[in-house]
Amino acid sequence: MDNMLTGLKGAVAYLDDVIVVGRTKQEHIASLDAVFRRIKELGFHVKLEKCNFFMPCVKYFGFIIDADGRRADPKKIEAIQKLPAPTDVSTLRSFLGLISYYGSFVKEMRDLRAPLDQLLRKDAHWSWT
Repeated sequence: MDNMLTGLKGAVAYLDDVIVVGRTKQEHIASLDAVFRRIKELGFHVKLEKCNFFMPCVKYFGFIIDADGRRADPKKIEAIQKLPAPTDVSTLRSFLGLISYYGSFVKEMRDLRAPLDQLLRKDAHWSWT
């Protein structure tokens, strides 16, 4: 599905999840039409009972997408804030991967995570406070 919609404006797919957006109702309908045509051309079908149309806001892979754009889901950020502090290199790598997912929303991410990145060094001394 990922490559199936390549080149279609306003359509994003990941595995079997598809989001179709538009700035106006007419643009949204045109994008939906293009997506349905492409799916039909390639011999696939859509289960309408699994579809939601004209949603003003959707949650998609940890993000909220609406008329204002894309932002991190506050519930996901809250969950990250409640995580226990990493205790070793393995849990630190997992934590850094998780926060990097939302890195585009934090201008200073590189500077903020620099001390944590240094803990990944082989000779790093862990002193978590």
